[in-house]
Amino acid sequence: MKHQFTDTLAISFSKVKLSLLILLTGLFTVSSIGLFFEDYFYAKVFGSLGVVLFGFGLLRLVLMFFSKIPALIISSRGIRSNSNHKSIGKVLWKDIEDITFQKSGFQRFVALDLKNPQDYIHQANWMSKLVTRINFTSGHAPIIISTLTLDISLEELTILIQGYFDNFKL
Repeated sequence: MKHQFTDTLAISFSKVKLSLLILLTGLFTVSSIGLFFEDYFYAKVFGSLGVVLFGFGLLRLVLMFFSKIPALIISSRGIRSNSNHKSIGKVLWKDIEDITFQKSGFQRFVALDLKNPQDYIHQANWMSKLVTRINFTSGHAPIIISTLTLDISLEELTILIQGYFDNFKL
């Protein structure tokens, strides 16, 4: 695939992928509500936890579905992911040490190894700080980008990010 590395490239959310995730998460939320109304204590506990967790996930997915903001922005200056709640803002190419392809279970993603990860962890919101710090201290790259909700394949994304990195790093 030959690509022109323009100043800015925006990648949107995949409506098809998001629709399937919304359907699946909605089913889990409804099942959790059903558990909550069972007579057993543990069913109520797990039902309550399921409603909170899956309900939050469902809300996030619906917001992504209707979002007009690009899921991922790749530019000559750096990369910014808006594809999840753990976004830590724009990451400049000059701060990236390496870009790798990683796998964890069935999930595959692009990982950005940073020269000074603490600089980015420090500026993140509390949720991003927590997840980024866990990734970093467990030996993983502090920033990971999944294509689970993106309108692009992982292979295409990897080529694009590596190409922009090679062309624009300082």
